[in-house]
Amino acid sequence: MEEYQPILSVFFNAPLHQKRSKRLALLFSEGLCAGVLGLYLMHALGIAQSGSISIFLVAAVLVPRFNKLLEENKDLIWQDMSLPRRANRLTAYSILALFLGIMSAYVLTAIFLGEAALSSGFAFALESAHIGQDTILTRRFGSFENLLHFNTLVWLAIMILSFLYRTYGALLALTWNACIWGLIITFLVLREIDIGSLSHFISFGASTTLALLPHMAMEASAYIVAALAAIFFSKGIMKYARGAKESKQVFAAVFKLVLISWLLLLAAALLESHWAPWVLESLG
Repeated sequence: MEEYQPILSVFFNAPLHQKRSKRLALLFSEGLCAGVLGLYLMHALGIAQSGSISIFLVAAVLVPRFNKLLEENKDLIWQDMSLPRRANRLTAYSILALFLGIMSAYVLTAIFLGEAALSSGFAFALESAHIGQDTILTRRFGSFENLLHFNTLVWLAIMILSFLYRTYGALLALTWNACIWGLIITFLVLREIDIGSLSHFISFGASTTLALLPHMAMEASAYIVAALAAIFFSKGIMKYARGAKESKQVFAAVFKLVLISWLLLLAAALLESHWAPWVLESLG
């Protein structure tokens, strides 16, 4: 299968360190570099809707890395006999680091190029978010019920894509979310503050991070765990006979992962509907 890998993937295949902090730092940097590279190529070529195309490029170049993480997960569980929850937690943290790196690439792009320069290439992001003339302080987050309903639809879509297209489907969905979150939140923040005032920018940015990071981290984790569950289920039904011991183990693990991801999604909706507005109101 190596002949189908993008040639640029060789730059995102460094050995992972056993120390978790170094592993996550490497994966974050890979997500950041993949995002910046995809964005730069499309922006430099001047292609219409460059933002949309960049999402496909970023997802494609990280497929081999994602597959290596899944292989590591399988080896830890079946060969090293590690506890499944420990192996799954490590894999989820690793993918979250990739996700945060990708999102950071879109954040930096929004800061340095600005909303006006990105309005055509990322028109889909602005339209899908319906931000209008909102700023981070005037944006309404919605009720718990509405947020949970919308996020559940996204959650289901990610699982369907991950089940059908496995690694690439999961990466495409996660990169899409990283793009939307990175761009829209940055635009909303920049509309509220004077970027020329560095001290104000830093203090306001820190407060906004405190308001948004908890629910975003939980929501992203929910999507990642759901994607893993769908991929494991997709592979399990193809590899193991129905009723086999391995099949039962895989399906039990999938059920636990789906339950965990749903609970994370529930907690994220609670934080987004209560914690985030409360913190941001104090800034107003």
